Amino acid sequence: MNLLEFLAIIAGNVAVILPLFLWLRAEGNADRREVHQMFSEMRSEFNEMRNEFKDFHGRMCVLEERMAKKAE
Repeated sequence: MNLLEFLAIIAGNVAVILPLFLWLRAEGNADRREVHQMFSEMRSEFNEMRNEFKDFHGRMCVLEERMAKKAE
């Protein structure tokens, strides 16, 4: 095998592997951004739920105080 054949084989492999590597990298970045967005949405929904629970607890405390005053 002479040098020209060797370089042709190497160039052919690089021509196939390099685009696959770049495509895989781009897909990985897209997946990472999608997961980050999903976690951000979940975090905001969790914060909304927590605020609703706090509000509900506050209203329950007010009702319990009213019921305690009526019972006296």
